[in-house]
Amino acid sequence: MKFPEHIAISERRPDIVIHSNKLKKVILVELTSGCEELSNDAHLRKISKYGQGSDLWDRCVKNGWSVELFAVEVGARGYAAKSLPACLSKLGLSQLASRRVVKEAADEALRCTFWIWLARNNKEWSLGKGFSI
Repeated sequence: MKFPEHIAISERRPDIVIHSNKLKKVILVELTSGCEELSNDAHLRKISKYGQGSDLWDRCVKNGWSVELFAVEVGARGYAAKSLPACLSKLGLSQLASRRVVKEAADEALRCTFWIWLARNNKEWSLGKGFSI
């Protein structure tokens, strides 16, 4: 996947890119899922990587696009930081829909962490060795 070249030419590829050609607006969403204790550091890293002053941001603005960045964090133990519901609200989801998405994201992060823990002694990452999803 490449960043849409009509917006900016960049090697960077945020997790989600939403854009409107008519409004010349691009929304970048970057997800971090790691240890909850490090979520603030991860948030700051993503802001510096994709936020105002970064190469990608500056190229988009130079090409006439307005840019909005959401750096969201869902921890490996299933804690969704306030950045996720704030992002969903800003994108226009209702409170009910936002709560549902946050719960599903948190549950999925916890489920993935569990599967990684179960496979911690495997030398290969493949299904079929007693693992199924």
